[in-house]
Amino acid sequence: MSCPEGRQCIETVARVVAEQQGFSLEKRRKEVVLRTKLDHVEAEKELKKLLENTENVMICCGRMGPMCIPVYAIMEGLQDRYAHVAFRDMDYDGPASDVVANLPECASFMGLPMTVYYKKGQVVAATASIQTKEQVTAILDEKFGPPPGDG
Repeated sequence: MSCPEGRQCIETVARVVAEQQGFSLEKRRKEVVLRTKLDHVEAEKELKKLLENTENVMICCGRMGPMCIPVYAIMEGLQDRYAHVAFRDMDYDGPASDVVANLPECASFMGLPMTVYYKKGQVVAATASIQTKEQVTAILDEKFGPPPGDG
């Protein structure tokens, strides 16, 4: 697909990708909100509680965009298989995102999404930008162990 219209074309491509992946894009108060099937982390307090009470956590902090949508879709597809991991998303423009964006592990990141893997409340891995299913599962297996029954 060629994009002679620039930004408008990029937004059209993002919308098409989102719809193909089963996402709903809705405009609200000049914001575009991505609706995923993941549980959302919307506040710093909520993140802190999650990390205190959950051993393995993967959080994808991003926006509605062509680099983030595939990562959300991968996470949704892995939730049942990796039942020992809590998969969450976080709006990069929301108030809680500063916690992720200001992590030393994310300091040099120039792209979205920022995906952070926590084990027992500590960051054990972090990535930026689009990831493949193979890249995500390699990190999950290494840091949290393979899914029950796989290894």
